[in-house]
Amino acid sequence: MGKPLTGFVVLLALALLTSACGQSASEMPTPTPEEGVIVLPDQTVAPGDSSIILMISVPEGYKFNENAPFTVEWTVDGDAIQIDPGHQNARVRGPSFPMGFHAVLSEGEATLNGSLSIFYCTLDETQCFADMTEVRTHVTVQSGAPEEEIMVSYEVVPPTQEE
Repeated sequence: MGKPLTGFVVLLALALLTSACGQSASEMPTPTPEEGVIVLPDQTVAPGDSSIILMISVPEGYKFNENAPFTVEWTVDGDAIQIDPGHQNARVRGPSFPMGFHAVLSEGEATLNGSLSIFYCTLDETQCFADMTEVRTHVTVQSGAPEEEIMVSYEVVPPTQEE
């Protein structure tokens, strides 16, 4: 039952983006769920009160679409990361980064997954795009680790323009 809802969410997101950019649905790129997972380097962090720091960037000549919502949904496989219920997901128009999400870290290991819906346009807003991506990082939490925050960075790669 989750797959039809996922498809509906993608279609709804594309409809919002289409409306925000004034493009017809046939002009919009269609993201597919099979477009891979971005696996980030493993991280080792110290236990305690912490944050997941999300940094998303778009290349020069692009900007985040202020009329379509950026969304992130965090899930964790393992017990070492406990994300505050109010920070497990976000929906923001015109996002700015870095963005922080409170978490409590306990010794052990976990895999942090982030499901991202990023909407962005060319600076002149003549073309808008959707980037539906999942990022993943394996996290080891151990005493004495020099890092205190989990860093999640992703740079949007626009589709290649056909000549």
